[in-house]
Amino acid sequence: LPPDYSSSSTRYPVLYMHDGQNVFDNATSFAGEWGVDETLDSLSTNKATEAIVVAVDHGGARRFDEYSPWKNAKYGGGEGDQYVEFLVKTLKPYIDSHYKTLPDRHNTAIAGSSMGGLISLYAILKYPDVFGRAGIFSPAFWVAPQMKDLIRSSAPLRSDVELYFVIGGQEAANAAEAATYVKDQENIVDALVARGLKRGTNIVSYVRPDGSIPSGSGAASFRRPTSGSAAILDDFHLASSNSEPENSCANSKLPTQLKLNTVYCILYTDSWTHRLCIPGERFNET
Repeated sequence: LPPDYSSSSTRYPVLYMHDGQNVFDNATSFAGEWGVDETLDSLSTNKATEAIVVAVDHGGARRFDEYSPWKNAKYGGGEGDQYVEFLVKTLKPYIDSHYKTLPDRHNTAIAGSSMGGLISLYAILKYPDVFGRAGIFSPAFWVAPQMKDLIRSSAPLRSDVELYFVIGGQEAANAAEAATYVKDQENIVDALVARGLKRGTNIVSYVRPDGSIPSGSGAASFRRPTSGSAAILDDFHLASSNSEPENSCANSKLPTQLKLNTVYCILYTDSWTHRLCIPGERFNET
């Protein structure tokens, strides 16, 4: 919760995150927490960045089952639909009735990494009237070829949906396998574009060539979930990356604002240490 939650009458956007053990507490995390609570507290002086984050623990050995909507012959799965239904029909109503939230879809986001990224995309496709934004990090599309069929057969996608994809180019020890993961993300983005979504307007897709962002690692450093009219993960620590993001301004020594309709990126072009995407916040074009 925001630091001034109890003393304020403000209502806040909500971000639902999977793998709750990794979100707030290093002691319960798999390989290092995301540091969401510390980041929120450090940014609390800027009221535009305040949000409620709901971290949902996975079921341990049942994690794959919970986060995969489809059964996989080798790994199991098949309970993802029930899990998302629980989020939408049980957890979200409880949160909205017990906390000061902004319950509309524009202020409700969902995010996760690996299998959490997979189920986040599934959730926003299955319940487009509930979730307006999704953070899809290092998605495990390799275990779910059915995702492309779901995209092709789903109801018309909302024109204001916002999806943020990010994957590392070294997420497997084998280079060919790592390249497959990147290609899987590109194929999913292409399928979404074929259904009418637009790169920049609806989709930000980023490949960090030398990066790896496993589900429990601090390598995917959570920074600043936005508030205002859109809650979504937006600032990723890329300190170990020397690559320049697409659409970069390599000669600039000052932060550069790029307008992507309702998605904005601030690229710190001196060292490329951060990428900041803030759906919903309005900046002047430069």
